[in-house]
Amino acid sequence: MNAVNTPTPTPNAQRTALVVEDDAFSQAIAQRALRNLGFAECYVASDGQEGLRVLAGMARSPDLILCDIYMPNKDGIEFLAEVAKRRYPGKVVLVSGGDGAMLAIAQQLATYGGLNVVAKITKPLDSDQLADAIG
Repeated sequence: MNAVNTPTPTPNAQRTALVVEDDAFSQAIAQRALRNLGFAECYVASDGQEGLRVLAGMARSPDLILCDIYMPNKDGIEFLAEVAKRRYPGKVVLVSGGDGAMLAIAQQLATYGGLNVVAKITKPLDSDQLADAIG
């Protein structure tokens, strides 16, 4: 588990995020973007299995889960199905380097499962799209 603290207080300083992403470069981009958007803590997991472990160890649910779709061990769709069973109350942003059709399918499945999917973003992650999605 890796937490990154925001260097200066912001009005949203209590918000937390979980980034579930297997690519280290994409993890770093997501962490930087989330810090710039005022997230106080950003937890990282490299696949869905680790994401579930990190989520279970958090004192409270993160305000945002940013989740890649294609990952080893437990992919994003499997991870989100488990998160939906736990009735995760926060926002979800889906990201993928693959085609947009798979992102749309993942969004539909997550939404039908009761998750609040606020955006689906094709990699590379665009900070402006992320900012618009999470408000």
